[in-house]
Amino acid sequence: MALPVACKSNFRGAKIAVFAESGKFFTEFAREGGSFGFGVFEYHEDIHSFVEAAKGEIARVKNASGLCLGEGEARNDLIYSSSIPWMDFTDLKHAGRMSKGQSIPRISTGKLVPDGDRLLMSVSVEVNHGLADGYHVARFFKELDRW
Repeated sequence: MALPVACKSNFRGAKIAVFAESGKFFTEFAREGGSFGFGVFEYHEDIHSFVEAAKGEIARVKNASGLCLGEGEARNDLIYSSSIPWMDFTDLKHAGRMSKGQSIPRISTGKLVPDGDRLLMSVSVEVNHGLADGYHVARFFKELDRW
């Protein structure tokens, strides 16, 4: 899915940087006992290349301890993404605030819920209003609905 420019933009000091593509900094619940870490999933035009790279990143996080922030913590060309597949939600607030200068988009998804012949999924999007408006978020959801 093509991401709107607002999801590929970030502040660098007082200037705005626009990236060709964005990687994803994803919460990975892959460990025994329910602990989690964070993985970086780079964009690949080819889905098969993406899946292979993602398998390697999942294995890295699964076999590590701690949060595994690594290089992802310092990058600003990412989208923070998390999934809560155990529950459906109508609203989601992230623990941290998006304060001045922070502009990494945050996208969270919920449980797939059957609705007749289709599946519905809760999606929460948080963006910096200095880079995106309701119009941009609506474009994201319109593109997502095509899937």
